[in-house]
Amino acid sequence: MKKLLSFLITLCVLFACTDTMDSEKDESLSGTIKAKITTEKTKFLPTDTVIFNGDTSVFVDGASQAKIYEWSVVNEAGENVDFTNNGSSITLTETKAGKYQASLTVKQANLISQVTKKTIYRIDNETVYVRVKVQPPAGTDAMYLAHTNGIAKESGNPIDIRKTPGTEWAAYATLLQERDATTGEYLYKDGNFFYRDYIVEAGTLFEVQPTQGSWGSKARRGNGSSDFKYSITPCSGTVENPRVIELIGVTTSTSNDNEFHWGFNTGDITKVERKPLLVFAEEANSFKLLYDTLHANELVYFGEKGQENSGVIVTAEKDTLDGKTSGYCATFANLEPGKTYYYKFPNDDYVYFNAPKATDFTFVACSDHQLVNESIEAGAKAIAEKNPDFVISCGDICNNGYSSAEWEKRFFELFVPNIAGLPFAAAPGNHDGWNLFADVLGQDKRYHSFVYGNTRFIMLDVEAAYTPDTQQYKWLEEILENDTSTWKIISLHESPYCCVPTHYSNLLVRDNLVPLFEKYGVNLVLGGHMHAYDRTKVVNGVQYVTLPCLGASPSGGKVNTDEDFYHKHDLGKMGFALITVSDEAISIKVQTNAGTAIDSFSIDTAGNVTEN
Repeated sequence: MKKLLSFLITLCVLFACTDTMDSEKDESLSGTIKAKITTEKTKFLPTDTVIFNGDTSVFVDGASQAKIYEWSVVNEAGENVDFTNNGSSITLTETKAGKYQASLTVKQANLISQVTKKTIYRIDNETVYVRVKVQPPAGTDAMYLAHTNGIAKESGNPIDIRKTPGTEWAAYATLLQERDATTGEYLYKDGNFFYRDYIVEAGTLFEVQPTQGSWGSKARRGNGSSDFKYSITPCSGTVENPRVIELIGVTTSTSNDNEFHWGFNTGDITKVERKPLLVFAEEANSFKLLYDTLHANELVYFGEKGQENSGVIVTAEKDTLDGKTSGYCATFANLEPGKTYYYKFPNDDYVYFNAPKATDFTFVACSDHQLVNESIEAGAKAIAEKNPDFVISCGDICNNGYSSAEWEKRFFELFVPNIAGLPFAAAPGNHDGWNLFADVLGQDKRYHSFVYGNTRFIMLDVEAAYTPDTQQYKWLEEILENDTSTWKIISLHESPYCCVPTHYSNLLVRDNLVPLFEKYGVNLVLGGHMHAYDRTKVVNGVQYVTLPCLGASPSGGKVNTDEDFYHKHDLGKMGFALITVSDEAISIKVQTNAGTAIDSFSIDTAGNVTEN
């Protein structure tokens, strides 16, 4: 016990002495030194003076011990380079273009800071050359690089056009599969990769997005669809040795950073209850009725109105969705113009529909159903109250067209039952997914055409490729060249001429498809996408109309009224257009879902427009 007590007393004496000695040594110092480096900027020309200023914080000033600044500077190869040491600052003497990193440690008596670093660049100019190489997924017809904020060397794309208010949409998309006009060979191809070179501002975040056309077909990684983004550091790419970014297209979902696909479905579409939907068949005076196995079996009754007790039984064919058997397709062919027919399932009510009329018919054109459930249903009921002969849509039927659950809820539950008996056709929008759209509407392709009476209707897919060497372009030109109808009406999602926000005109459509519209006498082009109403002046014989949204959130913002083609707009409303076609004119009345008039005008066969 005495030994233990003696040991504890000795320890106390030692600790007391140590504490006294430390207090005498560091009497004026406590805390932690935190070093930092500042520079005037991060990019310097070879003629600029580069000064690294060292500073500290959280320490005691006025101590007798001086602060010691220990510096070093290395280049991007990790080699030490010369500098002039001014104590708390240094001046870089190396003038060669490149990346330089300064390191600083500050000491004061027994206190030592952490090592802090600062990177700067000596640059010959403010730009970096970037080469984007893309290997397309199988089955890609043509491809663009869109959403870039760099200048494409060969096409002069402007920098970051999205930040320029009022600028037309999609001017920054660059065609990858461009051919030489003489040889027909691809201009920018390296093995399995197509490529384009971009000039990017040094020190920026470079964004790029492969796409087949407009936004609906943009590249996706995993479940997402975000842009590919890269930090472009100065001096990282030259004309002779550009920075290379490789993007590889695949046909399945992926989470790899450099792989992408055009989209895939979520959920089992074969379990969706598809309510009966009339669509246009390829043959004249014919419709198809699509329905699923949950609703009924393959038998459906069909006949003329007034002869309900003498109808025939139509045996439907198996229908598929995304390659899987799901439901049935019954065809009602050789309908007599002007007559009214019915279809009926066992234990269900009669549903009546009109055969195509030769002339003097009325249809509804709508767009952007997509988002607000109550508005979708209200809009569909407002359409049905007008009792049109059929309905067409300019797309964005769903907000997430890759989701089978959303097709079921927003289209088959809220929209389709309210337009029962009204044949339906649509052009796909950027939200309508990729492979479900055509399956749901019983089409072989996402674009199609039909003739109703004296009018040729063409539903284009501007989310996919439509350059002159693509299948869609050649199909469209053949349709227009051989058509003899009185009127030609085009439906697409993004209009080539539009002044309302947020995207404005689709210049890809203007560059590639408008020449065909003008050459072959298209009378009316209907679009959507903007969630606002816009009508242009007649442009080279063609009237362009952007429809208000049916069930999405209406747009606001700045309207680009200084465009030469601007005529009229209306923001903040949901609605649709009621369009009547005769041999003499197309009469268009645009209204809200509640029935308030937005616009009314007519187009005659000479292309003259009369305000109604």
